Amino acid sequence: MTLRATQERPLKEPSLIFGVFEELRRQGLPLGLTEYLTLATAAEEGHGLESYAQFKRLCRLLWATSTDDYVVIDQAFETIVDPWLEKESVAPDTQSETRATSTQGAGPRDQGKKDRMESASRSQEKDVLPEGSLSRQPRMFPLGGGRATGSTRSIPSSAHRFVMTPRWPVSLRTLATTWRVLRQPRRQGPAVEWDVEGTVQRLAQTGIFLGPVFRPAQTNQAQLLLLIDQGGSMVPFSPLVAQVKDSLRLGGYRGRFTSWYFHDVPHPRVYARSMLVNGKRLPEVLSQQPAGAHLVILSDAGAARGTWERRRLEQTKQALIDIVRRFPNPVWLNPMPKNRWRGTTAESLAKEIPMVTWTATGFRDLVNHLRGMRRLLLATGQQVSQ
Repeated sequence: MTLRATQERPLKEPSLIFGVFEELRRQGLPLGLTEYLTLATAAEEGHGLESYAQFKRLCRLLWATSTDDYVVIDQAFETIVDPWLEKESVAPDTQSETRATSTQGAGPRDQGKKDRMESASRSQEKDVLPEGSLSRQPRMFPLGGGRATGSTRSIPSSAHRFVMTPRWPVSLRTLATTWRVLRQPRRQGPAVEWDVEGTVQRLAQTGIFLGPVFRPAQTNQAQLLLLIDQGGSMVPFSPLVAQVKDSLRLGGYRGRFTSWYFHDVPHPRVYARSMLVNGKRLPEVLSQQPAGAHLVILSDAGAARGTWERRRLEQTKQALIDIVRRFPNPVWLNPMPKNRWRGTTAESLAKEIPMVTWTATGFRDLVNHLRGMRRLLLATGQQVSQ
């Protein structure tokens, strides 16, 4: 069997999709999860499975944006697909030779026994699978690299199993519920709420009921300032930071929290955008916050890399002096677990500012500390000096 004949056969090795995908990424093609799922979905619907040539054409159609990309895809097929095709072209020939040899060496009695066994197996197949049933069954295409099966659900191989659903340390709903506890109720706005006590008092003073007295409704006026470490070791935690912002909006803080960014140290400047542009000095930003606002720092404090840096520690201490002068109850939210703080700058900073982990308990402790209901202790076991 020639290589060309093998290329014209239907695709029977779906794991090649992921192999080609990985090779193209190594070659520099800007492919991500969306591009992979697009090709996998097309394969599930039966496109590109007629032959390996059609499979290559489908890859070009979905992933190539220039003639240079065509060359890269051809090279990937030469590296991944062609060696596999050569093995496939040799295997059928070897099997046919083996069958021919066994047939020639068998006697009349063995040949008759073999014919009876083949006849029995064919009759069993007819009983189990009626004629035309295979063509009516949907063709499944496992994404993870397993062989195609006739079942309606395919289990991907454990070698390439992906979790497409985010698994957050704390759910968005839990975070939003926790933030709602942080309240500073104030009466502000138009008088729309009936003031029973005021109405009775005016009636007692005048002796005449002149109508109900109204007052502004009580609303939550709590303000929150987030200082977010951006870039470097915090890049893997950017989805968690985005989740915190979403939970604040869902928890009723839309328009009442402000985010400023820094890299490693919030000193001497912080930035209004995550691209670290439009910088201002930290004391200037702190002075612009309304009275009674709360402050939370989001950073791994060096725990992600497991390093201890004197410069980072000293500059962060200087920033904390300015912060505590304006905000009496700041909290540091660390995405790394507490056992990873040991021997890092995070362990030293936990002795200067209350630091909590990115867990449901940590968020509850954070909110209770900001409310003043339960003060968090420093790593030294002491309370924060006021």
